[in-house]
Amino acid sequence: GEYNLALDMYNVNFMMIEKEFGVDHYYMYYPLVNIANILRGQGKYEEALNNYTKALTIAENRWGSDDEEVAQILSNMGDVYGRQDEYDKAIDVLNRALAIQKE
Repeated sequence: GEYNLALDMYNVNFMMIEKEFGVDHYYMYYPLVNIANILRGQGKYEEALNNYTKALTIAENRWGSDDEEVAQILSNMGDVYGRQDEYDKAIDVLNRALAIQKE
């Protein structure tokens, strides 16, 4: 129930920002992450990964590929890959996140 309400609210926020600023604007980053987190919690892993991937692109373009936000997204993606038993992908993104956090 509450997941669906939150998802609806974030989707409205997402659409408003997209209309005003465009799909690739950095204002889209947080709604994408929040939507992905909810989807991950609901077990909708492919949808979550789709949103995390979009957020990752925005974060890398806005803040650079070695930013803490990028590391957080990669960690979230690693969690999703692990839940899907895609351990090689999980290890790849988690190693990348760890390398950023060590800098």
